[in-house]
Amino acid sequence: MFTRSSFQPRDLAALAVVIVIAIGGLAALRFAPTAAGTDDDQDHKEFVAELAGDAKSIDGMIADSKAGKNVTEFRIGMFMMSLLGTLSDEDDTLGGYFHKNGRLMEDYLRNVFQYHSEDEVAAVAAMAKQGNPGIRQSAQYALESLRHIPESKDPPANQDEDRKALVDTLTALKRHLAEAAKE
Repeated sequence: MFTRSSFQPRDLAALAVVIVIAIGGLAALRFAPTAAGTDDDQDHKEFVAELAGDAKSIDGMIADSKAGKNVTEFRIGMFMMSLLGTLSDEDDTLGGYFHKNGRLMEDYLRNVFQYHSEDEVAAVAAMAKQGNPGIRQSAQYALESLRHIPESKDPPANQDEDRKALVDTLTALKRHLAEAAKE
């Protein structure tokens, strides 16, 4: 056991050397060359795992909607913003579209999608016909779901209609996420 009098400056220097060596070793492991494709395989596995987690979140929103509860704009908006970011990270064309001129996903949703939602859903649907259908159709239905968020101030019949449309859209989104995981 160290006491104040037994701890010497050279002990501190030795401890510092051990820490530097340990950090260097960890860095070497982190940046060591890997076999071709290994990083891509790992990235894809992480993407698939993230989509599986997203599917569970979607199940919760579907269950709430079917139970007559309104999914809040904040909850679904934050979730879809994150999901769209994940999808656009996996698809360069989609990423280029959402992040045009360096804009953030939040900027796209607030400044473009909010005012032209129907056109934006159609544009992403057209992209899906050109390739990566699982990822791009997932993005399409993520955007479409944002068009069906029930408003508590609306009449009950309108809220019911929005919840039903949201359930249908979220169900399609979940199906396309499963397809995206296989691409």
